[in-house]
Amino acid sequence: MKIERKWAIVNRHSPIRGMVEIEQAQLSGEQGEREHQRDREQIQLYKQKEEEQKDRDRDKMTIANKNEENDKKRDRQLENIIFFVGTGIGGGQIFSAAYP
Repeated sequence: MKIERKWAIVNRHSPIRGMVEIEQAQLSGEQGEREHQRDREQIQLYKQKEEEQKDRDRDKMTIANKNEENDKKRDRQLENIIFFVGTGIGGGQIFSAAYP
């Protein structure tokens, strides 16, 4: 609508000039739409990459937490073994001292 009015106004002075201006306006609009579409696609790509990075970070944190839990469990088991061995040795020494 805007282009048609512009063409009608310009057409009074020079039909070719008006047609060229209309074409340029249409091309500018199409180029603007392409740029806008490219920007939207770029934003979508960034969002997708950000989500993928968040997923990777979440997976790394999960693995780190599992490893930490496993380490704690292993340490606790080692502490229990040391405790029982120490208790056995201490009990053995008391028994041997009591019954020479």
